[in-house]
Amino acid sequence: MLANESSNLHSLGIRANFINDEGFTDLFDRLIFSDGKHHLTHVFVEQNFLTEYHKIALHNEVVRKGVKVYVDEFEGISVLDKALLDRSIWLSPLPKTGMQNFEARIEKFFSSNQQCGFITDVRIRVGRKVPGRTRDNCFAIVEYAHENSVPRSLKLASKRCVNFGGLGQRLFKAGTRTVVIRPSQRRR
Repeated sequence: MLANESSNLHSLGIRANFINDEGFTDLFDRLIFSDGKHHLTHVFVEQNFLTEYHKIALHNEVVRKGVKVYVDEFEGISVLDKALLDRSIWLSPLPKTGMQNFEARIEKFFSSNQQCGFITDVRIRVGRKVPGRTRDNCFAIVEYAHENSVPRSLKLASKRCVNFGGLGQRLFKAGTRTVVIRPSQRRR
């Protein structure tokens, strides 16, 4: 692409190639931030050795320079915002059936009943099936207006007061619990 100025390459897929931060800096400088006639619109770089810090720095540089390019690793940048994580909790497991008006029930429980604080958003998500577990992978992310509401919610969890649909919930500060589900390593 650098040697051929008439190249019409629009997408570049370099997933799982053991590329580190220095390699990505060089790649972005040459192919995305350069003033040449490069037409990259999509770059797929997942499963390399790109650190979170460097990922955020590259994303901010792309935004600052106004470059129109899709990078798959930039999809989760918004959830890495420290201010957002500091005022959010994660609630699991939720029953998958009977979830109508669950957002309103969660908001009423934490805001009105327990007076933890003002809730700006409740998002209920269903993850992929976890091998070996009978329950569905259903959880909620609760975002407060102020970070002081999170310790109030965690205090309820320590007293085991959080219960929805007859199922006791676990509460975590967002960003503090990472679950990695790996397939079984047994030989067949």
